[in-house]
Amino acid sequence: MNTIYTSKDREQSHILSQETARWVREVLEPDQLSTAKKVQRAGRRQLSPGTLIILWALRLYVVVMMVIIAYQIWTVIQS
Repeated sequence: MNTIYTSKDREQSHILSQETARWVREVLEPDQLSTAKKVQRAGRRQLSPGTLIILWALRLYVVVMMVIIAYQIWTVIQS
């Protein structure tokens, strides 16, 4: 089910989030607020297939480079 949000809905949501944030700042003590900010996480993002391919290629590149560097160090030690 796709829900279409209008600009009025977004404004109302933004106002509610600002009111909630203001209320949280008023209720929590400073150390509690800083702890709450540290705990809050954004979560995982859905990545496109192209981005996933690029990330896996970079991971593979790093592993290959680590092997090459380890081999170079080993050959230098052996000679």
